[in-house]
Amino acid sequence: MKHGAFPLILLWSTCLFGQASSAAGNSSGVRPCSLLNRSPNATQAIDAADLFQAYSTQVRLVRSLHMIASMKGTAGIEYETGSEPLALAAIVDLMQPNLIRITGVVPYQGSRAVELTSDGHQFGLLIPEGGEKVFLTGPIDAPPQSKNARENLRPRPFIEALRWAEGTPRAITGPGPANASDTRTLTVDVASTENTPSRKVDVVFDLTKGVVSTLTAYDNTGAPIFEARYGDWRTETDTSSGDVAECFARHIVLVELQQDYQVDIRITDLNLNPPIPKSYF
Repeated sequence: MKHGAFPLILLWSTCLFGQASSAAGNSSGVRPCSLLNRSPNATQAIDAADLFQAYSTQVRLVRSLHMIASMKGTAGIEYETGSEPLALAAIVDLMQPNLIRITGVVPYQGSRAVELTSDGHQFGLLIPEGGEKVFLTGPIDAPPQSKNARENLRPRPFIEALRWAEGTPRAITGPGPANASDTRTLTVDVASTENTPSRKVDVVFDLTKGVVSTLTAYDNTGAPIFEARYGDWRTETDTSSGDVAECFARHIVLVELQQDYQVDIRITDLNLNPPIPKSYF
């Protein structure tokens, strides 16, 4: 067995068997949760201010994170990758505002298949190609143009799906007044940064559960960049300390709309706001 393979096999086992049944999770303190300051089944009206407060609270919640997840990636037929999704175990570390490291490991082989990083200015992408490892780098928002789906991976959709961008509310759509049987879409304007022009995001709230079901980000021309679909929102109680973790989605499907690929992410272990040195990225 290759040196270092055994710990990576343990990582993959965690991804497989860490997805315990909901019943097992509930016995250890895992509970469904709501982003809204009310019971999901309440019939009281919800206005734009309530939704934006819930969105902003979640923005401020995530300053850094460390997580272990299983990831399955699929791409459009134009990439000629076949119908079988690429399944990986992954370690993800993120720190505000735009630092990330994703290491994807091939199941039971103990080798990295993909590594994607951002230091806030440049991205790095390590992928296998023809039996060898290829390393690509460039500005964080460099447009992807390859026919190889893996070469088109960029860090920003992952960053913004895991840590929502701060912004100002523009509008809320849907018939009013909002009640618990409805969905509502909040549009948020995100200001420009050093590397990214101003843009907007549409945030769809499922009021029956009190959570966000979909977030769609657009570029400054109004064209959609990516869509993140959220499920399995949970909070978890630390059985040793009794502390309750904040509400966070454990299932995220990231759809890159302009590049026609998607990544299904199932989080098996999550640590919010751990100390991570910038040098790690």
